[in-house]
Amino acid sequence: MLQQWFSSRFLKGWLLASTALLFWAVLPIALKVCLEVADTVTITWFRFLFALVVVVGVQFYRGKLREFRKLNTKQWLMMTAAGTFLIGNYLMYLKGLAYVSAGPAQLFFQVAPLFLAIGGVLFFKETLNLLQIVCFPILFAGMLVFFLLGSNVSFAEASLQATSSGHEGSFWLGLILIMSSALSWTFYALVQKKLVKDLSSVNILVFIYALACVALFPSSAPTTLNNLSTKEWLVLIFCAINTLVAYGSFAESLKYWSAITTAAYFSLIPPTTFIMTGIAFQIWPDHVNYHPTNLVGVVGIVIVLIAALGIQCGGFLMDWRQQRTAKPGEVPTKKNADVTSPVGDTAEI
Repeated sequence: MLQQWFSSRFLKGWLLASTALLFWAVLPIALKVCLEVADTVTITWFRFLFALVVVVGVQFYRGKLREFRKLNTKQWLMMTAAGTFLIGNYLMYLKGLAYVSAGPAQLFFQVAPLFLAIGGVLFFKETLNLLQIVCFPILFAGMLVFFLLGSNVSFAEASLQATSSGHEGSFWLGLILIMSSALSWTFYALVQKKLVKDLSSVNILVFIYALACVALFPSSAPTTLNNLSTKEWLVLIFCAINTLVAYGSFAESLKYWSAITTAAYFSLIPPTTFIMTGIAFQIWPDHVNYHPTNLVGVVGIVIVLIAALGIQCGGFLMDWRQQRTAKPGEVPTKKNADVTSPVGDTAEI
């Protein structure tokens, strides 16, 4: 029974979450090329538009779009909220980058996994065992070590960069925007997790992509894309495919993993981005900027990896014990629903 459970739930969740993690980790590398020829809003709008066209075509061919007919007013409002939160995440993060350099911005956005774990406890009645309780502070400490002590850019230098860019006195405003962006993403993820019991994750993304395209179009400049070279178009299309695959995999992974487990796993995105950037720099040194970390930064990465693995093991052991103690034919309780149900918990948000 354990082998069957592991292959049908934990492994599926791991494969889906790993796909999203890898695609999100390499995304900044590809976006660096695109940002040289187009603005961030236009790039984001194109990514959503491309994803929308693809998923609508696939869902129409599969006859799955009729799922929207059975939704009630509450579910439509929840999808609108999910889309609004995701759009807010994009816009506030981009606005925050006008005041804060990439290092501090990346650090403060890492409160998102912590917010997601807290949301899992509050809204989905998920629980932490002793191993997870110990590993979460270690995880956060590892991220602090990686960003603060392993980075070549200090907070003072970042504040000075903001001042020289014409944003004097706005450094802390930028940090507030970044953290608000993380909170907005967390709300999107929690609403998405709630919706997957009523609607397929792909159709949820269909609605969110459509809403984002409409909302971002007035601020975008699609005509600037006419000046892109073939190579730049290929990179932009990769960014669009990235949106499609990453968010699709993430949304589907929420059916198999708890919010706590997912939160811990996605804290590996910054170290993974660092590693992938180093690899890309060796292949395309003319197109990739790479700032190597010091030994302390490497220690921070190792701490994050060990803590995330501990949280993963804690979740696996807790779920395995629940499976062992469950009686044959027993109806899962609300506490265990996220483990045994293929569509996740049914707690109200």
